[in-house]
Amino acid sequence: MKLFWQAALSLLLVLSLSACNEEEIIQSLKMERNGLQSQIDSLNAQIARSEALVKNVRVIRDTVRAGEGPFHLFTRLKAQVSHGEEDLGRVYAAMQDSVEFKLRVGEIFYVSVDSTNRVQRFRYAPNPITVHLVSKTDTGFTYQLIEKPVVKKQSFYEGMLEENSTLNGILFKVGIPGL
Repeated sequence: MKLFWQAALSLLLVLSLSACNEEEIIQSLKMERNGLQSQIDSLNAQIARSEALVKNVRVIRDTVRAGEGPFHLFTRLKAQVSHGEEDLGRVYAAMQDSVEFKLRVGEIFYVSVDSTNRVQRFRYAPNPITVHLVSKTDTGFTYQLIEKPVVKKQSFYEGMLEENSTLNGILFKVGIPGL
């Protein structure tokens, strides 16, 4: 019987101590919840601002045609935006020391404009790795070169030409994809 009362007293002591610990845990969880809620509110406000910016942006694109140079392309783009002569002139000036225009037919230029049809960004990508980006800032336009990472992969294929076969057929047979 004495053992029973000792066990009951020990259990009561453990329960009372754990109740104190539960209050601390509850308080810490409430504080953590409040911190997370403020982060959620901040992120929701940032999302709303970003969505407002995206709604007010329009992208104009133009493609290089046969026999054209930068002058032809910029002339067409200037006609599509407000203050085109001024804004796109400043874009070209921001790029001229850093970018060598070797245009190829089919290259695409992108211009993003705001709700007032003023240039905000200009993008030119001469290849999949290199992107020339000019962005509007408070002081004017700034140029940025973006170079995407390149991963080189080497492969080795082996095969033999067979009688009455084509080189292309053999390449497909050994697993080399067609071009």
